[in-house]
Amino acid sequence: MKTLQTARPAFPGDRAAQLFRPLLLVFVLAIVVLEFPGARERLESPYSGIRTQNLVVQSVEADGPNVASGIVAGDEIVAIDGHRLRNRLHLQHLVASNHDFRPQQYELRRGDEILRATLQYTVVPRRTLMDSAALLVVALLFLGVGLWVYLRRADAVATLFAINCTLLAVFLTDRPSTQNPFWQLGGELISDALILLFPATLLHFFLRFPERAAREGKRRTPWLYLAPAIIFASSAVVATRHFQFMPTPASASSLVLAASTLYFVAYVLASLVVFVRAYRTSPRAQKAKLRVVIAGTLAGILPFLATTLRATIWPEHTTVRVALLLGFVPLSFGYAILKHGAIELNAVVRKSLVYAVLTGILVAGYYIIVQSLGTYLSREFGVSEYAWLPFAVFALAVAFAPVRERVQGAVDRLFYRTDYIYRQEVVDFGRSLARTLSRDEILDQFLRRVDTLLHPSFAVVYLRDGSRELARARTDGPAPDTPETFAADAFLGRYLTRFRTPLPVEYLDPSWERPRLDAESRALLSVPGLAVCVPIAAPDRLIGMLLLGQRRSGLVYRRADNELLETFADQVGLVMENADLIQSSIEQERLKSEVMLARDIQQALLPETPPRMRDIEIRGRMVSSTEVGGDYFDYFALDGERVVVAIGDVSGKGVPAAMLMASLQAVFKNRALKGDLPPGELNRELNDFLVEHAKPGQFATFFCGILDVPRATLTFSSAGQCPALLATGSFVDRLANGGTVLGARRTQDYAEGTVAFRPGDLLLLYTDGIIEQRSPGGDFYGEERLVDFLRTNRNLPPADLQNALLDDVLAFGQGTQEDDITSVIVLRKTA
Repeated sequence: MKTLQTARPAFPGDRAAQLFRPLLLVFVLAIVVLEFPGARERLESPYSGIRTQNLVVQSVEADGPNVASGIVAGDEIVAIDGHRLRNRLHLQHLVASNHDFRPQQYELRRGDEILRATLQYTVVPRRTLMDSAALLVVALLFLGVGLWVYLRRADAVATLFAINCTLLAVFLTDRPSTQNPFWQLGGELISDALILLFPATLLHFFLRFPERAAREGKRRTPWLYLAPAIIFASSAVVATRHFQFMPTPASASSLVLAASTLYFVAYVLASLVVFVRAYRTSPRAQKAKLRVVIAGTLAGILPFLATTLRATIWPEHTTVRVALLLGFVPLSFGYAILKHGAIELNAVVRKSLVYAVLTGILVAGYYIIVQSLGTYLSREFGVSEYAWLPFAVFALAVAFAPVRERVQGAVDRLFYRTDYIYRQEVVDFGRSLARTLSRDEILDQFLRRVDTLLHPSFAVVYLRDGSRELARARTDGPAPDTPETFAADAFLGRYLTRFRTPLPVEYLDPSWERPRLDAESRALLSVPGLAVCVPIAAPDRLIGMLLLGQRRSGLVYRRADNELLETFADQVGLVMENADLIQSSIEQERLKSEVMLARDIQQALLPETPPRMRDIEIRGRMVSSTEVGGDYFDYFALDGERVVVAIGDVSGKGVPAAMLMASLQAVFKNRALKGDLPPGELNRELNDFLVEHAKPGQFATFFCGILDVPRATLTFSSAGQCPALLATGSFVDRLANGGTVLGARRTQDYAEGTVAFRPGDLLLLYTDGIIEQRSPGGDFYGEERLVDFLRTNRNLPPADLQNALLDDVLAFGQGTQEDDITSVIVLRKTA
């Protein structure tokens, strides 16, 4: 399962668990190192056939060398060869140091009576050696599985599991004896401490695994270790007094033994109850993962517990062989880890099959070339068959790669049909996506493939909508209620962006979820029936994600299924990114063409040359921005004495604005030339035209003025346009008479104004692109700045004045132009 693989690098476990790692590794190394001399000592030590526990005889083998010694179960060994025994490690040393297997004098206590017996020794029987070897195998299984899980997940749960495996390995392995009294006492105390620690760590582990949050366990953790600490303190006092031959009441030893037994039984039973209860409340996928673990745990722990109880009641009937059943525990955990993704077991088996078949083919090829063909050629041509050996090696080396590929394909088709089909589907899916540019078609193919191969109960696709949110884009099947949007910067979004692998929701452990998930991620992952969350990612960002429900077959998603989803999603992300880039390029080209068309339309509306009128100079100029707007200006002669000047701006950008202005210009010019209407009436008819023909929301501003040269007057009307500026001497007048914008409502009246336009006067018409130009600080150029500019520069020739105005506006915006800049300058020349 990929969650287990990514848990450690993504989210380190408890800090204490990580700091504990070196200590645990050193402890495991010590167990392995001490096992070698310990096993050798057991193999070479004299064998008496008498089994003891804490210097008390537990049983005497019926076919052993001392069956006739008179020793019975319950006798306490007091001394050997006159050496008074301090503890069991002292006994082990005295027996192991008897290298010549000579008989030893034992002094025993039976009730109030002291007995003496001479014990004979033999070599260790074969059955005992086999039992020891079996226990060593079980111990190594515990060590191996515990260490393996711990190295893959250095969190508190993995640490507790490794500690329990290590403790059980300690109980099942041997350590060499020592003649140093200090180490004899220390070894006994350490052994007692580890035995008492095991039930507490076992219960601690099951309180955290699989369905407990870390904070729930932390509240009760200190209390778990209080009982063993008290018992160990009492046991250490009794053991130390006994070691120093100090008088110790028999009742004290009995009380410590009874408390230890009760504590051990209670904690182990509680561990099993907690584990089974947690299993019953686990999700369906978690149960599938833990079913074998529970079976193996019960098969290993229950007999061990029964043996412990039996040893307390009938010591003479116990046997250490029942500890072999503990091997079910690491094996069941190991099987569950292998089965659910710690390593890809299928890959190991597949490679084994491939190379087994390949080896057979190569051996057969070697035999044919060297033995058969070589023998024949040697007989015919007299050349030694060994001369063909280099040729055979070369031929087999050349054939190795193609043969391996063919064998790999055959093995996959015969034994791993599903994986073979998945690989073919990946290839076919990639080919089909290569011909697709539409997002909808890409998602159709993606969801169709997923449904055909995996049969999810539902599928929900979220795609990035150009912001920080993922929006729900597609729902297939009877999906439960899911949020419309999901923040890409929530924990789940960051997780998928970083690791880009499917998150198997049905395997998530609440102890992993609760400390890390924010409310939004927790709500999404709590959707009923949700099984897998698959990221859809481009090379540099998260495009979306796919939520899949549980499989309709009731099966859980396997590692191979998640790998298929990951591959499909990677392909979809890459193709979707490319499709977006292509569509963006197409859209940019379309917009570019539209801008060029709009600019052409706009330029076509402008007058090519000003009318030739005595004493009048007219200059018009428009500088388009990146997005072509609806600016327009015009001037033309009505007759030999009157000139029409106009400027306008249509709402919107691009071709629609340009087309509307083209229509407006046609109506305006037609009515001005043929109807001989005053400016107010012209604006009124233009307004009615826009109300009738423009789309909703389309408006225009317009300024129309008629200059009567002989009368030296300017009659004008403004329809929401920026007020024209009339500069007379040092005075600048605003010409704002008129009404609202064109197209707002029908039958709108527009007022007119008439001003004198004498020699030396200058008229400036302009659009809002000038006064609404922004500086980098966000300030507007504004009408006041424009009036000041006109006062300062009004004596410039119209062409120079227009250029200076453009330069000043662009300098104010520091080179950035936000809208079309349009102006018309009319100068009444002096005589």
